[in-house]
Amino acid sequence: MSTLQISLAIIGGLVLAGVVAYNAWVTRKSVPRLARERSAHSPDDATSDETVPYSPEDLTGHEIQRIDPVLGDMPGASVQPDPAAIAAAAAAVSVNPLLHQPERKPSLDALIDVITPLVLDHEVSGDALLAALPGTRRVGSKPFAVEGLCEATGEWETPRLGQRYRALQAGVQLANRAGALNDIE
Repeated sequence: MSTLQISLAIIGGLVLAGVVAYNAWVTRKSVPRLARERSAHSPDDATSDETVPYSPEDLTGHEIQRIDPVLGDMPGASVQPDPAAIAAAAAAVSVNPLLHQPERKPSLDALIDVITPLVLDHEVSGDALLAALPGTRRVGSKPFAVEGLCEATGEWETPRLGQRYRALQAGVQLANRAGALNDIE
């Protein structure tokens, strides 16, 4: 072997040793501090507030029982609440639902949807309507929506259980981020 080959082998060995030493240093530096602090305390230290796990030798001769939590074990569970306090809380919470109803916005919009009115022979229940709708609520890659004219309120709304509808309209979104509605959809 020439001196060039020997010197390259020595340099390669030094670089390899340097990489291994650097990785060992980074690994040691990235060890969580909590583990180092726990190892610094001795198990006989009485000031330590951490629990020391039992070894199998400590548990010989003892039967281990599993104790499941029970609702009655809670402290103060036997204390009965004051009926006057319950009535006061209920009065504070009860609100007139007609005053604070959120504004309902129809799910179909004439600007972005193709809306088709559906003629009904008689009123349809919301239960039957929901059962007849497709599960995915999509036509191809576009959203599909149905609205019914509610018998009770006289407003267009998405079908709900327990409601009756006298007219229906269905709509498909014309375009979304996936592109425009095509002939296949």
